[in-house]
Amino acid sequence: MTIAAIACLAGRRIDPVGRETPSFPLHRAPAVGEAIAAALMERKIARLVCAAACGADILALEACEALAIPATIILPFPVAEFREVSVTDRPGDWGPRFDKVIARARAQSDLIELGYERTDQEGFLEANHEIVSRVSGANAREKFAIVVWNGTARAEDDFTADLAEHAGAEGLKVIEILTMDHTR
Repeated sequence: MTIAAIACLAGRRIDPVGRETPSFPLHRAPAVGEAIAAALMERKIARLVCAAACGADILALEACEALAIPATIILPFPVAEFREVSVTDRPGDWGPRFDKVIARARAQSDLIELGYERTDQEGFLEANHEIVSRVSGANAREKFAIVVWNGTARAEDDFTADLAEHAGAEGLKVIEILTMDHTR
């Protein structure tokens, strides 16, 4: 069966306390969540594939739940370890929100844990590549990559930039949603 549109998503996590140069301040989360929901609706996304880190991922998964869009979560290592490393280490109520999106994914058999060690940074890259692969190989008329970030790639270990680059190379249409208010 062909679906209308599918998307993968990667994005910035909420900034840690004290970050000198912000890339996703906590106060921007509601506006970014609304922008993600609008992008999903506008492009008539029928399935989303992403991880579940605090910030962009969880906001997208919550938008999917509100819009009744199925979502597949792909994590580089087991849920409990991912929660500790990529969710609850930042300000905000991300832990309970993570638990809720994980429970939804488990109930729908839409949770994939790749089994890498939490110390293996390669696991994040492999998770990205698996996320893009699921979308590029899907039977869909339109395929997108939604990149939620501040518009600037970091020098080291920028997994958002990696997903955007990999998705573009696979022929996915890349959509950017900015985490910073650039109107000021």
